[in-house]
Amino acid sequence: MKSKADMRAYLESLREASAPEMAVNQRDIESQVREWRSHNFFYRIHIFRSRTKDVDLELKQVWYRELFCRVVSFFYFWDCV
Repeated sequence: MKSKADMRAYLESLREASAPEMAVNQRDIESQVREWRSHNFFYRIHIFRSRTKDVDLELKQVWYRELFCRVVSFFYFWDCV
């Protein structure tokens, strides 16, 4: 999945199907989309492929990881591919 809109739609449907205490319901969708996009970015450029092939959507991100995801997500330009 590449576009932000598709990611948001998928996460929203996942939220509806998940219990309130699940990680997907504990963080805002935008931060989850940023994490997903940062995983996609590194996977596409063949860095940390074994760790970025799946998105784990951490329950609580430490501040420096959230900042990192914000920066990397900004450079993820494959939205329109």
